[in-house]
Amino acid sequence: MQIRLPLANAALVLALAAVPLPGCAQQPLPGAGLSSADRAAGWTILFDGVSVAAWRGYKQSTLPVGWSVVDGALTRTGPAGDIVTRSEYTNFELTLEWKISPGGNSGIMYRVTEDNEAPYESGPEMQVLDDARHPDGASRLTSAGAC
Repeated sequence: MQIRLPLANAALVLALAAVPLPGCAQQPLPGAGLSSADRAAGWTILFDGVSVAAWRGYKQSTLPVGWSVVDGALTRTGPAGDIVTRSEYTNFELTLEWKISPGGNSGIMYRVTEDNEAPYESGPEMQVLDDARHPDGASRLTSAGAC
């Protein structure tokens, strides 16, 4: 999985939750690093398939123990809360690839603050869902990609 953002400033905290896909390995993306053109355009890599340095737990200073890199994917491997980027962003364009376990339901929240108990209290969530196996996949309002 590669996650990248341009135009660093101050006001976005990205919260992400994911679960591993059993028996499905993902290798780091070819060319996961930034090209000179991407760097010149202001892009920032948040996850390159190896390093979790850009991430920490919601309202925590470190990455929770239940998060790790498995076969090039940022994966929740045990009990853990949401994670957020260490830096904050405004005027951003987020590009990413995601995968979910069979029947899984998760999400990517953005423009989140840490002023509340939970990230969903301050920012919208893009649904990450197995549409074919989860009941929420039957409605366009709650299927994968829905806000």
